[in-house]
Amino acid sequence: TGLIGKTLLSQIESHRESLRKELALDVNVVGLCNRREMTIEGKTEPADLGGFVTRMRELNLSGSVFVDCTASEEVIARYGEVLDASISI
Repeated sequence: TGLIGKTLLSQIESHRESLRKELALDVNVVGLCNRREMTIEGKTEPADLGGFVTRMRELNLSGSVFVDCTASEEVIARYGEVLDASISI
């Protein structure tokens, strides 16, 4: 991940316990993707944005959120597909 992604992951980790205790919210990062590689459920492979979005849809996890820390038009072009799968952005 880039600087923004790393910062987000750090914030999630530093607030994980308080979110769990105070809001009964358990935040799990299930997948990450950058230009070089993607990791979903611990499996890393070459980056494929379409495949990443497809896998998110297949997992069908309730309360899923897709976080875009890029300024990429390619990622933005996938927003409709993500939203169609009832995944928040």
